[in-house]
Amino acid sequence: MANEELRRDPQNEKGPSRWRLATVLSMVLAMSIGVYGFMLRMMGYGRTVEWPFFLVSVALLLLWRPHLDEGASSPANPFSIQPDTQS
Repeated sequence: MANEELRRDPQNEKGPSRWRLATVLSMVLAMSIGVYGFMLRMMGYGRTVEWPFFLVSVALLLLWRPHLDEGASSPANPFSIQPDTQS
């Protein structure tokens, strides 16, 4: 949602703050799963109980990474710094 809002109006100040809030919130939620696994380990549970929490936490951190540029149009040749003249 914040991505579309930023694309429509780049000067809007609410867009970046909403995007930042959503990003920080998703990172905190993903990290809390890993902290919960660490807490279980400190309480004496085995590694077979702890590791799934860590793996889920890392997977969520990778999936929920910031996607501000997702969906932006890219040139035909992404390695070219010259504008696309074929369109």
